[in-house]
Amino acid sequence: GIHCDFAETEGVDAYCDQALFDRAVAVLEDMRVYIPHLAHEYRVETDTKRLHQDMKLPNRCVGAIIIRAASVWPYKIVMGLLQRLIENDELNVRPHTPVTSIDDGAKDEVATVRTSRGEI
Repeated sequence: GIHCDFAETEGVDAYCDQALFDRAVAVLEDMRVYIPHLAHEYRVETDTKRLHQDMKLPNRCVGAIIIRAASVWPYKIVMGLLQRLIENDELNVRPHTPVTSIDDGAKDEVATVRTSRGEI
């Protein structure tokens, strides 16, 4: 519900070294045994037409491991989250409040911040 230019996409780990790719596939196979609910999200791609033409990976790419991913506009999502926190009284923002001192003793668990509006 936060307007942050959310777009579903794919995360791609591309491999240009066959031995390294083989090890990554072996790790994924272990995941399929021990954590199948997570491993089923990954897809192994070795089709050279798909790798080089469709995905525009370099010709030396021997394979890829792909997972669903997304992209967002970071500023918009952070501002949207802050707005929700403020509206729900879960965050109190006090701009233009100078800090007058900070007491942070070596044995204190937390620091005390003194401002013109009080202590935190």
